[in-house]
Amino acid sequence: MVLYADAQEYLNQDEPLTIADMLLVIAGGFSDASEALIGVPPLAQSYWERVKRFIRRVEVRLDKVDASLKVSNPGKAVLGGLEAGVNLKAELKTGSDFRFRLREFLGSYLAELQRDVEDFVADAVTAIRNGRSDVPVVFILDQLEKISGNYRNWDAVIRGASRCSPPIWNGSGCSRSCG
Repeated sequence: MVLYADAQEYLNQDEPLTIADMLLVIAGGFSDASEALIGVPPLAQSYWERVKRFIRRVEVRLDKVDASLKVSNPGKAVLGGLEAGVNLKAELKTGSDFRFRLREFLGSYLAELQRDVEDFVADAVTAIRNGRSDVPVVFILDQLEKISGNYRNWDAVIRGASRCSPPIWNGSGCSRSCG
């Protein structure tokens, strides 16, 4: 089975690409493409819902730390936007304050976010195969080469994109991680 996603549907082309952005685009694109192919989400929830759960889980953990250390919690601003019904996929294309807070927050939890993305993709591939391990699943994330920025930030956008080549899924796990 071949899954296809256009990176331009998920990225703000005028902003430098971060590893957190790339992980969200990979998982979200994979989720959307698999749902389009089979007609329903391969798992109980899309990756967009799953990443909201990831942020809430980190937020709860931070709240426990807050109670004892009395420090500010960076997840509160992100979680507030999520509770207000922010569409994460749409926000990735904007230059909004929420997007920058989300990017900064997720950037602080890259190892956990990467594990969450890898677990999601592995579980989704298993569901898509529907018990047939001989069925190859290929995901094409196209149009990354079109990320160019504008005349003010072209260098930063290109550096961000080159720093963040996508993981290669080899059927049993990611063979190379983003970063």
